[in-house]
Amino acid sequence: MHNPVLLITGERDHVVAHATTLLKEAFCNKQGADNCFCATCRWISNRQHPSLVWINPHGDYTLDDIEIIFEKVRFALGPGEQFFFVLEQAHNLTPATANRLLKTLEEPPAGYRFLLLSTNAAGILPTIKSRSVVISLAPEETAASRHPLLQHFLLPNQQDPFAFEAELKKSALNDTQSGDLLEQLALTVAEQYRDAILAGQAEQIAHLLQRRELLDRYLRKPPQSGSSDLFWKQLWLQWWL
Repeated sequence: MHNPVLLITGERDHVVAHATTLLKEAFCNKQGADNCFCATCRWISNRQHPSLVWINPHGDYTLDDIEIIFEKVRFALGPGEQFFFVLEQAHNLTPATANRLLKTLEEPPAGYRFLLLSTNAAGILPTIKSRSVVISLAPEETAASRHPLLQHFLLPNQQDPFAFEAELKKSALNDTQSGDLLEQLALTVAEQYRDAILAGQAEQIAHLLQRRELLDRYLRKPPQSGSSDLFWKQLWLQWWL
């Protein structure tokens, strides 16, 4: 597992099984074979491995629930060592707990890994999604289903304000739809940012980082009732500055 933060969505049994398999692959010398009953695999199945913290609170996450993460990451790991945090029902992370986690998710100390599990992908806070590599165990959204308004942000030849305004008017977004669309945009930019890092594209990395910061500001202040059109116009203008 090379990515430090994975968000796994789907039915609970599936996401838990997938997370367990990833942990066994990380720690078991037999690469987590399904029929392996070594001590390491038993520890993982029982969530008792010494390099694993599995968190599954009842209801919304509290700051107390995640405090153990910050207690652990204070300690540097040795070369090649790994430590995993599994957060079940990650859609129950509140704005307060998510904000507390953001810096650690953005730049986890060496060797520390996060598996965020959720049965409700739509309920994940955008700031959490944008910092994760998403693994969907449910049917994936097709590219054809992507909202046409996003083309005016993602395609380099879509800087026509009149075409954008016409599409915005045609879309007639309500506040909930605006929030969902903004989340899609943030996830797409996060994927582009990771791809640019892997490709070593320094100029593109700096450009996309600016856009991520812009989206983070807008995600923290979603459109108020009846203000979706103005919200998107302001974002579009800053997007192409």
